[in-house]
Amino acid sequence: MRRSHLFLLFTILALSSSWATGTDPNEDKRGVIVNNQGDVLQKITENVDGVQDIINECDQQIEADPSINRDQCVWTAVQSQGLEDQVIAALEEYSSDSRNPASDREGESYSYNLDNFKIKESESVKKLEEYLKGRLEKALHGEDLPSDKLKVAQDHTDFYRLWQSQLGKNLIVHLSSYCMYSNPVSGLVPHRGVASPPASSASPAAGTTPAPTPTVDQAAVYYREQNLKNLSQVGANNVGTGQVSQAYNGFEKCIGLIAQDCREGNNATNFQAYNSERKSLYTVNRYEKLAKHATTDELYSEMGEVTTTGGESNAIPHPCEVNRYMTGVKKALSEAEFMVNEFRERPREAGLQVTNIQQRETLNTDDVVNVSSGEILGSEEYKEAVAEEAAKLEECESNGMNPECENYLSEIEENKKIKDEFFIRGLALKKKLENNLTGASAPAEMDQLKQYFLDKGMSEENFARLLETKKEEEAARAAAESRAPLGEVELIKELISEYYENEREALQESLKRRLGDTERADPNDPSVLDPDQSNRDTVGDMGRRLKSSPEELATLYHYSNIVSSFIAVTGADGSSGRNTAALSAELQNNHFDPANVGTGSGRGTASSGPSFTTDPSALQQFADEGSNSTGDNSGATLDAGKVDQLQFGLGKEGQDP
Repeated sequence: MRRSHLFLLFTILALSSSWATGTDPNEDKRGVIVNNQGDVLQKITENVDGVQDIINECDQQIEADPSINRDQCVWTAVQSQGLEDQVIAALEEYSSDSRNPASDREGESYSYNLDNFKIKESESVKKLEEYLKGRLEKALHGEDLPSDKLKVAQDHTDFYRLWQSQLGKNLIVHLSSYCMYSNPVSGLVPHRGVASPPASSASPAAGTTPAPTPTVDQAAVYYREQNLKNLSQVGANNVGTGQVSQAYNGFEKCIGLIAQDCREGNNATNFQAYNSERKSLYTVNRYEKLAKHATTDELYSEMGEVTTTGGESNAIPHPCEVNRYMTGVKKALSEAEFMVNEFRERPREAGLQVTNIQQRETLNTDDVVNVSSGEILGSEEYKEAVAEEAAKLEECESNGMNPECENYLSEIEENKKIKDEFFIRGLALKKKLENNLTGASAPAEMDQLKQYFLDKGMSEENFARLLETKKEEEAARAAAESRAPLGEVELIKELISEYYENEREALQESLKRRLGDTERADPNDPSVLDPDQSNRDTVGDMGRRLKSSPEELATLYHYSNIVSSFIAVTGADGSSGRNTAALSAELQNNHFDPANVGTGSGRGTASSGPSFTTDPSALQQFADEGSNSTGDNSGATLDAGKVDQLQFGLGKEGQDP
């Protein structure tokens, strides 16, 4: 895996980030995380006197004694200096800020407010953004319409449905960036921080030695290769009720385990998961052998042949990051659904006033949201910019740093400010949550706990299903552990607390890693023998990752377009079905078609074509089924209720995940 395609994905999915007005002190920076000058929330470390000093003092103590708990050290000092109320009040100010109409109904009172940080675009990403914006304008305005004329829409609901569809598409792509690395059998992902594969317990054949234990990176890359091979393999779904791409079976298992893996929090190689359909616990293994392997030793032998560059598993999102993203999209989907229903109930005259309908094209949501792997590589300007920027960075490595190269490095002191700001926010939010909901002295009314989930986009019906499912799961776990089950209030308090704490830690570690990827070497660090060479190596690594990013991005969209076509979704007319429009678009412009081998298509420099192939004929039947089905599945998308099912395992395995 390459880290660059996740950076590109972040840019594509976050084009609406707020930007500063006036002078941006980071204007010349490229590809690094910086403070967002447009953030409406005043920074706690800058505006609550004493907080930064407390953090610095605790860090000095931890340097002398690593066993000290940073959370406990900082918050104890915050409380002893009487700053607790000021810190929490600064967070609450964001929820009531008139410039940002967030409210507790939207769940913002417990938001990390990640908009405080942004990634400065590189030149190649700017070209990709321009290409995608141009594609959007073409979809909205048509080939020949002037820029102030839109295609025909019956009323405003068409545009809110477009918003819904794009949100759902963004979520699927994000899930794909994680699940593409999942074990095809168990669905678990060897993400950063997980334990290495255990030594093989299989007895080798006489005269042979056991296979060496592979690394976590080798496992991640190996699973990715297997999932990509499975894209054009057709077989029974997980419960044997229909035919699907075999890659979808692994994808379905993966998304059903994201929340449970986050809640476990111990990054174990295996744990007890709960199946809500069978109402039983079962063991899931991150390094489960595949169907073609008789022993774990056989699996390890194949994994051991995988070549890695190091750090592949570190770049995979943590399940808690993915879980948090699902929650954010669900909130936005809930708001979009509210707006669709709002406009649907208004009188017809309140809709759009459309003239010259005969001369106008109809807005097709599928044309906007479905981007094929071939199409994502359709911009020659983007590919040329990638090649030029990668060459420039590699030249910095070879010939030495210059001011332009320096713009790709982040500053140690600035990074510390960002990390400290995020740390104190997360810690304050944790304490606020404990005070209001999950602590020992917090209110014990189920209505308050339920509201927490409703604020995050969950429906009343799905909360009832969640509560029932978790009670059944708790009964099974209590029986297995020979203890009395928790009451429903304590159970939900524990659920909220575990998710929140594990998400906080995962997001902190992710931010630290991403900042470290671009950070200038510390000349005062005795372990850094040659700071200049270290900086040259850093930008050189960036160049190599950037060079491979077009194909990495195409691979992500290719995988996403295929597996998403087997998820049950809701169409524009309310009918349920499967949106095969993404699959149809992919097969029509498939970068990984065997016909592209040897063409160098989409790779820019020094390439002989796609790194793997997917036979389109194996999947065409599913695209044809979608085009011949009844009901209006154009613009079919995930709704908030469906995301609940995905996130908390409330659906039927093999049918509606």
